[in-house]
Amino acid sequence: MTALDDIVRGVRDDMASRRVLIPEADLRARALARGAGRDCVPLLRGGPRVRVIAEVKRASPSRGRLADIRDPAALAAEYAAGGAAAVSVLTEGRRFAGSLADLEAVRARVDVPVLRKEGLLLDYETALTRRGPDDGRLYATSGHLLWIGERTRDLDGAHVEYFSRIANPVAVKLGPRATPDEVLGLIDRLDPRREPGRLTFVVRAGAERIRDVLPTLVEKVTAEGAPVCWVSDPMHGNTVVAPSGHKTRRFESVVDEVRGFVEVHRSLGTHPGGVHVELTGDDVTECLGGGNAVLEENLHRRYETACDPRLNHTQSLELAFLLAEMYRPFTHPLNDPAA
Repeated sequence: MTALDDIVRGVRDDMASRRVLIPEADLRARALARGAGRDCVPLLRGGPRVRVIAEVKRASPSRGRLADIRDPAALAAEYAAGGAAAVSVLTEGRRFAGSLADLEAVRARVDVPVLRKEGLLLDYETALTRRGPDDGRLYATSGHLLWIGERTRDLDGAHVEYFSRIANPVAVKLGPRATPDEVLGLIDRLDPRREPGRLTFVVRAGAERIRDVLPTLVEKVTAEGAPVCWVSDPMHGNTVVAPSGHKTRRFESVVDEVRGFVEVHRSLGTHPGGVHVELTGDDVTECLGGGNAVLEENLHRRYETACDPRLNHTQSLELAFLLAEMYRPFTHPLNDPAA
């Protein structure tokens, strides 16, 4: 059994227990009583500043406990005060040591949008779906911006069907094998009315493929007049296994994928809407390279991630400065002498 299988089984067990404590009819009534959700997409799109979604995460499947977060609301407040555009909360208990209480505490403490992640268990998502009191549309109340993963974005699949029926802003991960027909099909299913802010594509093509894969996708989507938000995920498409057996990423590959993502959008006159990066402020040794280079023989020293390798604090800062330079042409008109 894989870690994902174990997580799914555990969440299903949790759902069965919660149905005993809170009947489904009561859960739906509580969802209906909540106010309208907030639209966080405008906070993540456009403008010169890089947007950050910060995460409250105590543990992860492969490495166990990561952080002793005794007050998730206080941590979320620090994230918000530091400029985070939104806060994501891990609520699964067995592998991530989270809880729905964490979500409620964070939601009550911060003014920025509070998110949960991939819409995975559809019966759970369905139970938390309600009709908006103002517009009569259906909303998933388990989170604000939900996304469909690379493995679950089949056009005829249940996830796309469910996401097509809710009015939340939604995102879809696109790997290097995504075709223009698939992407246009996703637009027709998920954003048939072409609503600005409705649909985000998170591209994880890998540094070697981004310049080949992305231009055609962007050109086809632009020709259709679909106002999607394009986001780069330069982490997942650049994962390799070191000789020591550690899963890792090369900093130079991460930077190169971001650079390719920005270059493509600049050449096509479109906007690179954001970057999704896994990082930590700690001095870990999980990703190779960077100015203060992490070497393969040093990966074991502070390899602390429970799942995905993260950029450490120096690599994160270096990427931030490089990203600011990449985005400079988008912050000034090209004919502006000050640019």
